[in-house]
Amino acid sequence: MGKVLLTGAAGGLGTVLTKALADEFDLVLTNRSESDELPSDIPFIKADLNDFEAIKSIVQDNDIETIIHFGGLPVEHEFEEILDANLRGTYHIYEAARLAGVKRVIYASSIHAVGFLDAREAPYDIHTETRPDTFYGLSKVYNENLGKLYHDKFGIEVVNLRICGCVEKPDSKEHLMIWLSHDDLIQLVRKSIITEIDDVVTIYGISDNTRSFFKVDRDNPLNYSPKDNAEDYVHLLPDSFGHEDDRKFIGGHQFVKKDAVE
Repeated sequence: MGKVLLTGAAGGLGTVLTKALADEFDLVLTNRSESDELPSDIPFIKADLNDFEAIKSIVQDNDIETIIHFGGLPVEHEFEEILDANLRGTYHIYEAARLAGVKRVIYASSIHAVGFLDAREAPYDIHTETRPDTFYGLSKVYNENLGKLYHDKFGIEVVNLRICGCVEKPDSKEHLMIWLSHDDLIQLVRKSIITEIDDVVTIYGISDNTRSFFKVDRDNPLNYSPKDNAEDYVHLLPDSFGHEDDRKFIGGHQFVKKDAVE
């Protein structure tokens, strides 16, 4: 197997993935800032996603076969910031992949691509329409479709991972419905790298929670089989949610300016 490029490597989930995958895959790391948390023996190249020449050079010069794209802004920001980091930045990843003949792009999408689905109608499967709840969520929907374009037009294999609330252990009541454990994240990304696919695969990154908002088909194309359950931690969780949301919506609570989108 060829080299694997991980963007956003210095972020919280990027650091988790680097440490978990380093022994099995030939990793190359990139991020717009450095981090002392990353292993010093893995190649790291500092670059901004907005710098297309830098991204293109990283992909071409390192013979990258697979890109795990976790870079970009991880929460809601003003539209112009989302435009640069998440929309334009992901386009640069796909275009660099096309030019270098990269085989596969694994994209970190988000629960916020469907955040305005009615929580009372859950659980939902992967065939439910997208209902983004923020500019951030909207960028995830756009980039999922960008991947479909690059697959249909240029043959790049694409995996869209709709990452839910990924923390080591649940720490709020909402995680009973949306938790993704670190171990399940690692399993999901690993299978996204090694599993043979011939189409665009979109899947929810969520653990096997009793109260999950989303269903993961046991016959999913990646053979992803989540193991952890937030219910095991229910006795440790506070009674309230981690934000001002009455759970009418699955997401919907990350607005920078609430009146800007009403």
